[in-house]
Amino acid sequence: MAFLALGRSLGTLSVTQYRSGNMELASLLAYTAWWFTKRYDGDVYHPAVFNALSLSCRQDQLWFGHKGAVTGIKLLSGGEEKARAGRNPLPGLVTVGKYGEMIRWKSENGQTYTSELLLNDPCYDFRDVLLRSDSQMYALSYCGQLISTDSAGIVTRFLPKGEYRQLISIASNLVLAVSTTGIYSFDCINHEIQPYFQPEHSITCVGQMEGYLYVFFKNGTVALLSSDGTFLRFIDSLPENSVVTAFCPLTNERYAIGCREGVILICDKNGNIRQKLIGHQAAVTAISRKGNKLFSSSYDCTLRLWDLRKGKTESAVIVTSPGWIHTFCFHPDGTSVFMGDEQGRLYRVPISPDHMAAVVRQGLQRDFTREEWEYYIGKQIPFESYYLKTYQP
Repeated sequence: MAFLALGRSLGTLSVTQYRSGNMELASLLAYTAWWFTKRYDGDVYHPAVFNALSLSCRQDQLWFGHKGAVTGIKLLSGGEEKARAGRNPLPGLVTVGKYGEMIRWKSENGQTYTSELLLNDPCYDFRDVLLRSDSQMYALSYCGQLISTDSAGIVTRFLPKGEYRQLISIASNLVLAVSTTGIYSFDCINHEIQPYFQPEHSITCVGQMEGYLYVFFKNGTVALLSSDGTFLRFIDSLPENSVVTAFCPLTNERYAIGCREGVILICDKNGNIRQKLIGHQAAVTAISRKGNKLFSSSYDCTLRLWDLRKGKTESAVIVTSPGWIHTFCFHPDGTSVFMGDEQGRLYRVPISPDHMAAVVRQGLQRDFTREEWEYYIGKQIPFESYYLKTYQP
């Protein structure tokens, strides 16, 4: 336990040194924080350790292509298989934005990239994107235009009047377009648009889990639908003023919802709240799970990481952006996420502590001095070398 406490203390000191401009010492402290935590089977995702690594890693990548907010990011199909095979460290992506751009990004080495502008029309205000294949893509505009691209070209179809925010794939040939006033289905084969669910109240978010749809309303009620749009029942209402803005299915018949006030609620399938995660200061824009870790983005300009084990509620801040964060998705190799913000920036941000620690160590320019080691680590702990040019196992 003493070594785990030391690891967290070193992580906190690393953040302090980083913010003071002492990058070299911050990197040494960050790596040592990870090493003691890892060696003694501690939690390397603990905010003190994770935040230190995240700052000292400095491996964020940044690309510009959108004039305004990036609102949707999806991986091209095949990216996951290529990443596992080691052939493509940066899989292909498609992004959409509020100024009507749809961009395809490709890279062969993870550092350099090419961008292809598939569509650029300021008449559109894209809020979501859905890919059925590398050539068949759908983008949803706020005012109700559904744009499809395939080998035959680009086609615009007009949905009933509404304010649209989500696209959901529910079958091999059906895509749902979600507006505040209703849900409409689009048949990708017959190209027909049909009413799917027309509620009395305003919709704020729709989630999909185990073949069911959870429809969240502005008044706090939640409707459960079957996959064909049949209303089944209302489930327990949410706490007063809880307007749902994001949804993520979890294991054990649970789901996570992000709310406009910034709180994240973990609920069972009947809507009973099992856990409350407090950290975001503004509306939650997206939630996604990877193993027992939950990731969330928000209008408070942060991307956060939560450990769902043992009821932990403290979050680590992965990155703070200059602008609102609208969307993110995981890199297939699990070491990073792609993220889009209000200013049109596309980021790739590391999220794996082990990967970040390896990068930090690779960048070390020296070892601790004996005086530094005794001051930060302790006289009773034998000196260790981490600088690769002098390291001897």
